[in-house]
Amino acid sequence: MPLVGRPLRETQLPEETLVVSIRREDALIFPRGRSIIQSGDIVTFMVSPQGEKHLRQYLQLSEH
Repeated sequence: MPLVGRPLRETQLPEETLVVSIRREDALIFPRGRSIIQSGDIVTFMVSPQGEKHLRQYLQLSEH
C-alpha cells in the first residue's frame, strides 16, 4: 500500500478521503498527519460516494 512507511501528511490521498482509524495489533490509533502506517495495519477510510472510485483507483495503482 502506498501509505506504508510514510507520514500521512506526505501521502497524496484523493480529495474527499479521510483516514478515520488505524488498527495495529491490539491498539487503535487515531491518525494524525505525523502518523505512519505500518505493514499489517488495518486502515479505515471515510470517503464520499464520488471519492470512493478515486480512492479505489489510488490503492489499486499503488499495488503494482
